[in-house]
Amino acid sequence: MLLGWSLWAATRDTIARGQQMHRIPCAGCQFFTSDYHLKCTVRPSAALTEAAINCPDHTPLTSVYTSNRIYDLTSRHEST
Repeated sequence: MLLGWSLWAATRDTIARGQQMHRIPCAGCQFFTSDYHLKCTVRPSAALTEAAINCPDHTPLTSVYTSNRIYDLTSRHEST
């Protein structure tokens, strides 16, 4: 009985923690760099932590391109 209760409590806590971690919006922010040296250009100490959940500087990505350089990979020609 105690083992069942412990397993249920651990599962419940794991699910709650996972739901909390999925609320962190950093990956969808335009200031997120995906570089482990500087994760966020505005609030680097809060990036990817629970402190970032209500980040006032969060700005959603407006494009699938994450840099100012857009490469056209379709017009690449190889010389023979």
